[in-house]
Amino acid sequence: MSSRSLGDGPKKAIENDEAGEIADNGDIDKLRSYVARGGSVDRKNADGETMVQIAVLNEDLEFLEECVKLGASLSGALHYAGQFNKVDSANWLLAHGANPNEPDAQGRVPLELAAPIIGVHRILVSAQRSLCRNPEETG
Repeated sequence: MSSRSLGDGPKKAIENDEAGEIADNGDIDKLRSYVARGGSVDRKNADGETMVQIAVLNEDLEFLEECVKLGASLSGALHYAGQFNKVDSANWLLAHGANPNEPDAQGRVPLELAAPIIGVHRILVSAQRSLCRNPEETG
């Protein structure tokens, strides 16, 4: 199970994990070297995240593109973009062939993970508007 939450910053360190460190730093030269030495661009870290998923969280589109050029799978990446509200990553993934109807291991499509974030956003916007109209209700 991933230890990430919606409040986690995007540059989460992955200790003692070369692939995770490369992805966290967005180091394309080290990525190429890692793959040339036989490393898998789809290797998962201790949290079960691939380099593509870390790039999605960091919204590092250049690194994401290089991962794909080196043969990385986009499977699960759109779920991450939706779950963590990574708009730029989601747009990039959709433009590069990610399947918006691909189910995850629990059978959920990316929209099912994104919808609660959108719902929370709408609720907060509505609440802010309500407070602007009725400032005495803040107490």
